[in-house]
Amino acid sequence: MKEDEESFNLVKTLSNLTEYLGKDASAKKVDFITDLPSEPIIIQGLEGRLAQVFVNLITNAVSFCEEGDAVRVWARKRENRVLVVVEDTGPGIPEQALTKVF
Repeated sequence: MKEDEESFNLVKTLSNLTEYLGKDASAKKVDFITDLPSEPIIIQGLEGRLAQVFVNLITNAVSFCEEGDAVRVWARKRENRVLVVVEDTGPGIPEQALTKVF
């Protein structure tokens, strides 16, 4: 673990973020679905920076959705890996723009 990293509960961080950001989705009449484990997932890293990444992903997903669309945030731990997914039913990124995004 690097000197500026810390151990934190990723599930708690995601729970707090989704509770807060879900209000924006509700205001747009976008379904906001969370599927997080009941058990803590303890990871090492920079919690604030990682939280900002999730805020950006979730905010972006909600912003491109229209009424009736859905945003789903879910996480799973498998062995020594963690998968966090933010997915939506919005329009997606046009194929010609994909090379500029990544």
